[in-house]
Amino acid sequence: MTDFEHLGEGFEAAVIGASGGIGAAFVGALDNMSRVSRVHAFSRSGRAPEGMKVVAGRIDLEAPETIAAAAETVGEGRGVEVAPSLLRLHRTVMQQPGCDDQ
Repeated sequence: MTDFEHLGEGFEAAVIGASGGIGAAFVGALDNMSRVSRVHAFSRSGRAPEGMKVVAGRIDLEAPETIAAAAETVGEGRGVEVAPSLLRLHRTVMQQPGCDDQ
C-alpha cells in the first residue's frame, strides 16, 4: 500500500516550496496521480509548475498573512495529513553532505 491509498479517490494535496526542484517534482508526480483531484502548489514567488490539477499560490513562512491566505485557499475545516514518506525523503536530503540547513 502506498502512503496515499488510505486517502481515497479525489484527495487534494498541498506542496510548499513548489517552485524548487524537489517541490516541482512532487507537484508533477501528484498532478499525474489519478487519485488526486487538485494540487495546491505554494511558493514564495507564487510560481509553480503547470498542470491540469495544479493551483499555484503564494506563501512565505515568515509572513503570517500569506500562511493564512494559503490555508483559506486549501479550505478550512479539511483534515491535513503529512505523508510519512515525504518526511523521510526530506530528512534524507537534509542529511546529505554539503547541506547547510540541518
